Amino acid sequence: MQRISYCAGSSFVTSDAVASSLLGYARELVAANRTAVVDVPLIRGDGEVGGVSLLLTPTSQLASEALDSPFLGRGEAHFTRTTEESVALLLTPPSPRPDPHGWPDPGLHLD
Repeated sequence: MQRISYCAGSSFVTSDAVASSLLGYARELVAANRTAVVDVPLIRGDGEVGGVSLLLTPTSQLASEALDSPFLGRGEAHFTRTTEESVALLLTPPSPRPDPHGWPDPGLHLD
């Protein structure tokens, strides 16, 4: 398990897989100069599973601290799959959009 600290001292506990996926996604958002809101599964003090919504920005500061526990959290498979898909979208260059007026691309040379 990992304790994720953010936002001037706030923190929550989540699984290793979720923490790794969250930090990786945050890193890619910084590289792409983008923001996102993510719903992160967490483990409450009573052991129950909950969630927290985080706004990740290029200036977000997250820290992860390893904790001793073998907990495997519910919801981690969905979260890690979703963040992996989001990272893949960030790394895929956008397709050029055709001009709605039918004008040729100004960078296109018809020599």
